[in-house]
Amino acid sequence: MKLIRNYLYNAGYQMLALIIPFITAPYISRTLKPHGVGIYADTNAWIQWFVLNAFRISVIMLLSLLNFFS
Repeated sequence: MKLIRNYLYNAGYQMLALIIPFITAPYISRTLKPHGVGIYADTNAWIQWFVLNAFRISVIMLLSLLNFFS
């Protein structure tokens, strides 16, 4: 019973994750106008770049420390 309930919760979550962007994207684009959407996209790209590189640097530091102390 618990497995079925977890499956249904997961399926519901996946459907919401697919549907919500179709509802929010038109609203956000109408609210921000083209210029605001461009600024949002540019800011999001920069944030993603920093997050990606920060993770990469932390993993490299961890691996080098593990090699140094082993």
